[in-house]
Amino acid sequence: MKNYTLYIGTYTTGESEGIYKLELSLKGEFSNPVLVAKTENPSFVTITKNKKYLLATNECGESGTLSSFSIQDESLKLVSQEASGGA
Repeated sequence: MKNYTLYIGTYTTGESEGIYKLELSLKGEFSNPVLVAKTENPSFVTITKNKKYLLATNECGESGTLSSFSIQDESLKLVSQEASGGA
């Protein structure tokens, strides 16, 4: 049975540490979330069409950032992080 992979961005002002990955089964059951990237306040995440990269907007500081990660088997690897010009 195929599972669907989900990535969740979180605010990191509490116990959360960044981007989490979990699986959704066809039965509608979620796996426990696993931290796959420590990054500050990734409020919005999306995966590229080819499913090789994940992009995240980080609400931090005065300018905010846009981060790109390559999708590895069990983690995300930071490729680049640039100022976005707005928090």
